[in-house]
Amino acid sequence: MISKTTLESHSGSNTKALVHERGKPCISIIVPTHRTGQDRQSDHLEIQRAITAANESLLYKPGNLSSALNSLFRDIDFNKSKEGVGIFVSPGIKKIINFPFPVTKSIAVQECFHLHDLIYMENYETVYYLFEISKKEIHLFKGMMDQLEEIKDENFPKEITDNYEYNKPSRSNSGSGSAHVKEVERDKSILNQVRIKRIFRAIDKSLAKYIIRKDIPLLLCGPTKDVSIYKSVTGHPENIITSIGDNYKNTSIHDLEALAWLHIRSFIDKEKLKLVSEFKEKLGEGLGVFGIEKIWTATNEGRGKILLVEKDYAKKAFIAKDNRLFFGHPGEETRHCDIVDEIINTVLEKNGKVIIVEKDILKDYEAMALITRY
Repeated sequence: MISKTTLESHSGSNTKALVHERGKPCISIIVPTHRTGQDRQSDHLEIQRAITAANESLLYKPGNLSSALNSLFRDIDFNKSKEGVGIFVSPGIKKIINFPFPVTKSIAVQECFHLHDLIYMENYETVYYLFEISKKEIHLFKGMMDQLEEIKDENFPKEITDNYEYNKPSRSNSGSGSAHVKEVERDKSILNQVRIKRIFRAIDKSLAKYIIRKDIPLLLCGPTKDVSIYKSVTGHPENIITSIGDNYKNTSIHDLEALAWLHIRSFIDKEKLKLVSEFKEKLGEGLGVFGIEKIWTATNEGRGKILLVEKDYAKKAFIAKDNRLFFGHPGEETRHCDIVDEIINTVLEKNGKVIIVEKDILKDYEAMALITRY
């Protein structure tokens, strides 16, 4: 049986607000942007063009959504651009999101929001801790994605003072010579290691105030020997996902953030693959379905527990008033939509989870798979 993953406990607070707007005119604009350089000037033009295209789709829709789009455009801070920007507008929502990963351009005006990129980002918004260890000092950072913030309170940072005392080698007879000195030095090394273990064990108890659950990831950072000693005494072995090596000390906070983000992203990608494996198990137990029509039926019945969708997967369809699904115009009153967006919104509306995975991960399941409640 697959154990519960970090991803399954994520609340997705941003998406919940957007899902509540379902049934109203919802505008989703996703445009790739650039973090640095002169390309930012082209970002301005590309977003402006996308907004113009969205406004053209709003010509026959009631409300003042065009004004809201234009207002949000003026609010974009291009100096803080990452790799993509999302603009979400409806009667009750006006939101700009910066994405720290590559996105595909998308303009959607329909009765629900296009949430792929927002969910993809929220899948990675796991709070984690980076524990920087050495025999001199201890620092603790709280992280989310590519951002670290050092914790400075009554527990951290912690300076370790060297108050070790030992007897100097006594004079010995000429027969013992350097062997006696080496024995004393060896005793000193053993006692010093015992002392460091005691200190690390005490500091680990302070760490327990922050690592309050077994699903909170912990990254260790420091010299290999010190990290090894800490691992031998910690009460949080299940939280440790990786160690960042010896050359960290001269690393800037910006580079340390990049290293931490690289490791945490790799960890979460593995968590996603666990859910794919879980789906395969559930499929054999009769608690998994794939194929867009079967998933559409199951989600509308409220059976959707965890939906796995490949990034950027889209499929146009028509929905009749009684929720029947058509992939060609049926000649009766229907509404045209992206059925993948509709399914995602339905799962979230009924308190299920959505996980966006990389392309081709679900190639054997037509790019989308559902773990059902019953």
